[in-house]
Amino acid sequence: MQVNNETGALADIPRLSALVREKAPTALIHVDGVQGFLRVPFDARLIDLYTMSSHKIHGPKGVGALYVRPGVRLIPRQLGGGQEGALRSGTENTPGIAGFREAAREMKAMPDRFQHMMEKKKLLWALFQQAVPAAQLNGPSIEEGAPHIINISFPGVRGEVMLHALEGARVYCSTGSACSSKKRHLSPVLLAMGLDPDRVEAALRFSLSPLTQDDEIRYAADQLGAIYATLSRFKRR
Repeated sequence: MQVNNETGALADIPRLSALVREKAPTALIHVDGVQGFLRVPFDARLIDLYTMSSHKIHGPKGVGALYVRPGVRLIPRQLGGGQEGALRSGTENTPGIAGFREAAREMKAMPDRFQHMMEKKKLLWALFQQAVPAAQLNGPSIEEGAPHIINISFPGVRGEVMLHALEGARVYCSTGSACSSKKRHLSPVLLAMGLDPDRVEAALRFSLSPLTQDDEIRYAADQLGAIYATLSRFKRR
């Protein structure tokens, strides 16, 4: 996983790739780039396979892509009409593919997008700390993580309660990854980091994009401060 989808932690792909090449030269290296594609610099020459998702860069939903290093042979999982180079038969979603391509073009053309998102992330964390001084950062330090994901705990208020209150104020975040949105349990990622269960239960994940505006971040911080001040007065029995 290039970028952890809950905390924004970055895998050290160059180091891991070098270890695999040294210890198991015949092994193939696959990187899940869904959260990293065009948002974190990446050198595909280090790996063999890389997966991407369209909607993560503002393209159509339901479209993805797999980069395969030349020379890597894949065995098709389904046979039929021979589409996708006989690797995945079935009617292709041509409009979706075209949309994905255009979204990638637009994202790639954005100047200094990596630094731009990192500045937004720094602003968000600074303003959120001002709004809720008790806020706790979960995961890597701001600049050591991905520029578009931050995970924060707000002590004394359950993440799910805070999420719905913020949603009512048109501030949208999540209590974990979309993959686990229907599961009612504490984040295994945060627990594996050794965080206290109460801190994990109070965690929220915020994500940014190159299109996020400073005014939107300031609005979110203002709403967060007011909502936390209200909810933190109520203690669970």
